Amino acid sequence: MSEIVVAMMQAGKWEEAIFTCQTMLQVQPGNGRIHACMGESNYQLGRLVDAEPSFMRAYTLDPALWRAAVRHAQCLEKLHRYRDSMDVVVEWLRIKPGNTDLLGLKEFLETQHESQEHDGWERTRRLGVTIVNASFKREEAISVPSQQAASEAEEAAAESAPLWSSSMSLQQNPGTG
Repeated sequence: MSEIVVAMMQAGKWEEAIFTCQTMLQVQPGNGRIHACMGESNYQLGRLVDAEPSFMRAYTLDPALWRAAVRHAQCLEKLHRYRDSMDVVVEWLRIKPGNTDLLGLKEFLETQHESQEHDGWERTRRLGVTIVNASFKREEAISVPSQQAASEAEEAAAESAPLWSSSMSLQQNPGTG
């Protein structure tokens, strides 16, 4: 059944291929090959936002569709989602270590920097360091409000110390000997 879609794609009939894929997915929603075809059709039309989830569904449903994973990583890269793209590349390089497309994309992604908006968003949500920004060696310091709260807590602890600890020394009972 996917041969029909492939024939449309080979003829460059991307819109018809998308419509046929949508129709086929109503009957066979678990067919990874159809998701891959829909992703490729959207990709060829420049609809990267629509193509991206189709590629991910394709190789999630059918791990043999490694080309969909390569295209997914390329799609994420074109959307400037470099960290997400690197995650896909690294995952699939474990399965296909000699794949030249993945190796080339990895080399390219290692030179890219995320946007300031993305970095700021990650820091506000305290997300972990990923493969790409691990080489940036960023260090996060304690925020100013946290530093103030810590110093106030230390002062409060010093003020509430028992009086006998600093003003009196404990006397020992000499005992009987």
